[in-house]
Amino acid sequence: MPLTNNASLLVILLTGIAATAIATAGAATAKPAPDTVGTKFSDAKKTLSDSGYKVVVISKAGARIATNDCIVSHQQVQPVPIKDKSTKLPNNMVRVSLNCYPPKQHSKSG
Repeated sequence: MPLTNNASLLVILLTGIAATAIATAGAATAKPAPDTVGTKFSDAKKTLSDSGYKVVVISKAGARIATNDCIVSHQQVQPVPIKDKSTKLPNNMVRVSLNCYPPKQHSKSG
């Protein structure tokens, strides 16, 4: 039995609503990673871990101070892998770059 114009329109409308709800369901529950640029790595790692993120150092400039004392110079949330079951990367990973040069000594003039 063929659908009437109103019934066809209702089916199309409900299909669109359902597709939109499914597409945005994951986005509504995900929260953005806290911005930790400019903070010590030890503090950034704790903040991000407390928010449910795994932290991975992808680059370090300098090596004169302990890693935990380095300053986060850049962070990027790992993009969610495209339905690739072979990858072992977590969806909640934040990559950070660190500045590990010691802070400059300020001379006191007097």
